[in-house]
Amino acid sequence: MPFCVLLEVALQPCGWLASFAAARSVLTRIWRFAISTALARCWPSAAGAGLLRTTATLESVSRSGGMILESFRVRCLLGETPVYEMQTGFGFFPAATFENQAGLSTTAEQSAELGAASDFLVDLTARPARFFQGSLRLAESRLLMLDRVTACDPRGGRAGLGFLRAERR
Repeated sequence: MPFCVLLEVALQPCGWLASFAAARSVLTRIWRFAISTALARCWPSAAGAGLLRTTATLESVSRSGGMILESFRVRCLLGETPVYEMQTGFGFFPAATFENQAGLSTTAEQSAELGAASDFLVDLTARPARFFQGSLRLAESRLLMLDRVTACDPRGGRAGLGFLRAERR
């Protein structure tokens, strides 16, 4: 199971419950995922492994200044085996909150890495066997979120743990 699917299995019930708890207030607000901590305990990898069951518990709702913040505890089980656990939060915000949102800042070092020349190129649209065959493979085209990898430095990045630059058309 791709991680993005497991993540949606965990988060979709929260989205529904968040909207239900906020009721009519959500019609005039922008909904955003706020924060999460999670632990994957095992991975549902075999087709037909069984029923994956998600329990989402609404733990708190706070309303202030036109904003609504909600937090959840989530557990995903395969049969009785814990698969994924998460503490997560969502918010409903007035549209004006996002009108002048600057986003995350980029340091000069990050800008240099993003614009640096590189001899490395993997065209994922050509579906190279190295990345698309076997049990550990990239997702099929509908879930593949990258078209190409344009730089790779296994010792790069601020912490020296690696740097990868990718593109999506």
